[in-house]
Amino acid sequence: MVERSLSYLFVFFLPVIVVIQGSSHGGEGDYGNASCPETRPRRYDVTDFGDPKFFQGWADVTGQGAAHDYCRVVSPGPGMMFLSCALAGTAGESEYNYNSVGEGGEWFDEGFPNTWYMKDEDGDGRDDFCRCVGIGTNTRVACMKAGEKGFYGSAAQGGDQKTFTAPNSPTDCRDRTVHHLFGVPN
Repeated sequence: MVERSLSYLFVFFLPVIVVIQGSSHGGEGDYGNASCPETRPRRYDVTDFGDPKFFQGWADVTGQGAAHDYCRVVSPGPGMMFLSCALAGTAGESEYNYNSVGEGGEWFDEGFPNTWYMKDEDGDGRDDFCRCVGIGTNTRVACMKAGEKGFYGSAAQGGDQKTFTAPNSPTDCRDRTVHHLFGVPN
């Protein structure tokens, strides 16, 4: 009697495999948003994942409604850093196709450690790069706005990399670490 019960339990917990007729698997289209078919797919051909001490993650800098752009801080040499995103739907192209490098080759201010995050802080549908900047206790959360051609302050977009102060920015943010996607204190 015990064997039969165990046998029954074993059969009861077998995995069920469901095959949906007409579905495909493995193509680039699989990574889009099913409820939003116009969404460009994430890139998985990126080889420069960025410096792990700084921001790395999926964001939506193009405003398509899905976090499919891979953004990270890259460093082509000592003391030279910039934020770069590999845009969704651009597989096979340069993985540095949306950047923060200024017109004169200025590098960006990454801010205080672990204070950076990417989130749409100005309500335009694009995720902005925000971080705590300043000197001493005279600090603020400054955001680098994501624009049509690149980040503000870049040669492609123009403007200033410290485009605006984040809403509800604390007056002393230097020692305040935040979640890198939500911008809320850890």
